[in-house]
Amino acid sequence: MKAKLLLATLALLPLLAQSAPKPGSENDDAQRARAAAAKAREADQKREQQQREANQRRRQAEQARLEAERRQEAELKRRETAALNAATKFDTDNSRSIDGDEIDAVNAALKAAPNGPLSFFDRNHNGRLDKAELATIKLPPHKTAPAESSRSKGS
Repeated sequence: MKAKLLLATLALLPLLAQSAPKPGSENDDAQRARAAAAKAREADQKREQQQREANQRRRQAEQARLEAERRQEAELKRRETAALNAATKFDTDNSRSIDGDEIDAVNAALKAAPNGPLSFFDRNHNGRLDKAELATIKLPPHKTAPAESSRSKGS
């Protein structure tokens, strides 16, 4: 009986070997799938990192552009203030505009210092201020000394 059982087992052995999974084949497929998934995750992470870096570079470029604009606006305002201060010196009649003999004095000063603060108003860069350029000059009110009566109130 044992011999028959042994013979039957030996006869079935090749069939069992064919139908049984090869040792390690399922394990190999799972390992390959895990490796592919890990590789895909790494690629996604790399793409995300590159996207974050690109976004950061864009933000930095935008901040640099805005800062340059602010500096340019501040420089323009500084030049305008300097030009108004220089032009105020020529407003002898306190009319808050350059007119009459003041025009000749301003043009003489501009000719003497072509790159000076008054050149801010010379929009057509011809070395003198014409009527249209003079009309754009809006001088601030002149500072006046405190009235004598306000000083004497304290005594």
